[in-house]
Amino acid sequence: MEPLPPYRILPPDEDRVFMELQPDLADTLVVSWHRDALRDLWPYPYETGALLRLALLQAEARTVDNFALSLCLMSLEYVTPAEECEAVERLIARGFVERVDDTYVSVNTLALNVIERALLPAQFRMEWNAAKADWPGPPSAQQLTLL
Repeated sequence: MEPLPPYRILPPDEDRVFMELQPDLADTLVVSWHRDALRDLWPYPYETGALLRLALLQAEARTVDNFALSLCLMSLEYVTPAEECEAVERLIARGFVERVDDTYVSVNTLALNVIERALLPAQFRMEWNAAKADWPGPPSAQQLTLL
């Protein structure tokens, strides 16, 4: 086991990354990542997946249709329960998760929070909807060929 990461104090800021759980629904939950937490976790997919799973369980979210969020969670399909527990211990050491008692942990909402879409500022939602409407969609399969 590698040494535990240092404890991270996240500065409170409004610069966050938002991802909808179900992009096709207007009334959906939104995952709100702190940018510094994402930067710290991107080289550690198991920790990223564990943090996201804990936040979704805490918010009692049932369905995820967002491809990027599904990729984060997919990394947990390849680890044992002991390795997932180790990832949670590393998240506790980072300060992204707090231990409540021997069997329960709580996600630091500054690092990752699951909120209702209606709680986002109206101006931001309007710009987000406009950007989604202008997006042409994923590239066609022909553009994805590597040969």
